[in-house]
Amino acid sequence: LTSTNQMNLNNNLSTTGLHFSGQSQIAFKTEATEEYSIARAQNPEKKIQTYQFMKGRYFPGDLKRTSMEKVTFMEILENLAIHLQKQNFYPDPENGEGDLVIVVHYGVTNAELDFNNMFGYESLSDYGYDLVGTGPSQLANMDALASVGFNLASKELVERSNVASGYLKASLLGMEEAYDVVPPENEYDLKEMLSEPRFFIILMAYDLPLAKKGTLKVHWTTRFSVRAIGQPFDVAIQNMNEVAGNYFGKNLKGLNKRFLDDDSQVEIGEIEVIEEEKK
Repeated sequence: LTSTNQMNLNNNLSTTGLHFSGQSQIAFKTEATEEYSIARAQNPEKKIQTYQFMKGRYFPGDLKRTSMEKVTFMEILENLAIHLQKQNFYPDPENGEGDLVIVVHYGVTNAELDFNNMFGYESLSDYGYDLVGTGPSQLANMDALASVGFNLASKELVERSNVASGYLKASLLGMEEAYDVVPPENEYDLKEMLSEPRFFIILMAYDLPLAKKGTLKVHWTTRFSVRAIGQPFDVAIQNMNEVAGNYFGKNLKGLNKRFLDDDSQVEIGEIEVIEEEKK
């Protein structure tokens, strides 16, 4: 935990430069273990926690995005640190010390492949259907059928790959319920979100003292994302953090969505521990 990927941040971070836009909906999923949630709610000493940052994986996507190349990892951490303070998480001033090590994964997802767009197909004739039965010989028909068969098989392969990659993408963004039994309108909404590129950040908070002993234990995870089209990466990061920062370290059910200028908030009451009923 003393690598160059680890960084300390001072608490005197500026909150200037935030951008606000009501056009992009931020989706977030935040989970914490029951043990961690109860301990933090009941033990005053755990309400304020310190951390170290560590760089996780960077997902650049399949397109060149100049706005992403302009943002350094340190700039991402600086803005994250501002919003982590909302939930009483503060960077530990001593390198390698603290309660948590927060691994930061970030990047952009790819849009799904579209077979027709890939090859410029617009009609059945493009697949070769209009060739069948029009050739001067049976051989021409066989060639035409082979062409149709190849195109359809290729299309099926791409579509099957999209389903698999779509589920992986959904898992990455915390949108797995898009592939579960949900109301049709919810499924449509989620898959519509998954079909386009999305900027995202994933925070995974590990127990730092245990990690130093070689044991990895995740206390909480927050996944949050926003539509990549129509805004630069730095603005998207600030907007995402502004919304998701209200829930870092919390345990909420399922995927939540908020606009930046939403007045509504998810209220989390005090955790009450009920003793197990004696049999």
